[in-house]
Amino acid sequence: MSKIGRNDQCPCGSGKKYKKCCLNKEKTITSNQQVPLVNQLYSNPLFSEHLQYVYTKKVKNETINNKLLNIYNYGRRMSSKEIMDNYLDVMNSLLDYAKENNIRTVEDLDKSEQISEFCSNVINDANDVAYSLTKEEYDLEKVINYIDRLLCTLDLNDSTYEFQIRTKAKVLFTLNKIREAEKVLTDELKKNPKGTYYYIELIDNFNDIGDKNKAKYYYDLALSYDGIKDRFVIEERKDYFN
Repeated sequence: MSKIGRNDQCPCGSGKKYKKCCLNKEKTITSNQQVPLVNQLYSNPLFSEHLQYVYTKKVKNETINNKLLNIYNYGRRMSSKEIMDNYLDVMNSLLDYAKENNIRTVEDLDKSEQISEFCSNVINDANDVAYSLTKEEYDLEKVINYIDRLLCTLDLNDSTYEFQIRTKAKVLFTLNKIREAEKVLTDELKKNPKGTYYYIELIDNFNDIGDKNKAKYYYDLALSYDGIKDRFVIEERKDYFN
């Protein structure tokens, strides 16, 4: 998994910076590296609070209710495959509903369930899980197919769209589809050359696979843009090259 910088957005979905949210809590959860990353996520007290807030609310679709309650109640004990299967079932049900009812935005999908930000929370949580999976734990092609379907079905806000692209690229890197992963991110950078977190994904993943030259190339390229957002997050990666 790509390194989470202290100043990156916290993966628990709180919207806070990692250093002000789960960084210290995660240090106390477990030092056992044999525990899958997904189960580490579900052992995080703040993430559990988030699940309780979102997943115990009643929505119209009983199947979705049951699957989200399963994740809430048993997530820390479920296998990575079981968790991701539940999320994909939930999300595909929501996307089916959106398509059948000509719904094009997450906000309108939320209104259909009469719960503010319900769908956006579930979308982001599904990505948190997908981002931490290994190819030994799950058929990651299913994740790519789901993300592609989501992108085709709903018009997403900038941050949610970015998260989908980053997750898709991360999954492709995990599958060792390096050129395809790189193209997914560089295609976005052609549209937005100052897309900080697309650079982060490239730098982190190339560093993780030992391609220091590529990681340094994207590090230098990102810093060559004056006024790039969250420049300090990129600069934190300088230790990769010492």
